[in-house]
Amino acid sequence: MSRRLNIGIIITAIVITTIGATLVSTAMNSASAQMFYQGPPGQNGTQGPPGPSGEQGPIGPPGPSGEQGPIGPPGAAAPTMNLAVRNVPGQIVALSEAAQSIATCNSDELVIGGGFSIANGPGIVLSSVTINNSWVVFAANPFAIGNSSLQAFAECAKSS
Repeated sequence: MSRRLNIGIIITAIVITTIGATLVSTAMNSASAQMFYQGPPGQNGTQGPPGPSGEQGPIGPPGPSGEQGPIGPPGAAAPTMNLAVRNVPGQIVALSEAAQSIATCNSDELVIGGGFSIANGPGIVLSSVTINNSWVVFAANPFAIGNSSLQAFAECAKSS
């Protein structure tokens, strides 16, 4: 019988130890849960200072085209100007090797164009340009044959 009593005491000790450990563990969990219980939210604090600016991001894709705007008002009329244009012949010069002919507009006129004529033989025009208020033509007869002549013409305009 003492052997049964010893076994009973040992079993009872094991059961009590197991129950005690469970109770202690439950009590610890319960206390732990109560320590971390979250209460109601508090009031908002004051706003902190702004942070530093961030880096600029990449350029985005272009947006869609906008609608066409309304038609604008008509512009002012161009001033009316009457021009008188005349053809001024220059001097006729012999074109034996190289020559220059000049046709000059009056001082109250503006040279707006010009030209030339080579007559009675061959000739090659090297330049035909406006210089100051004149049309100047430079030509050559490289073979020096024939009875060639050169004449410049100026187109002169004057507002009236």
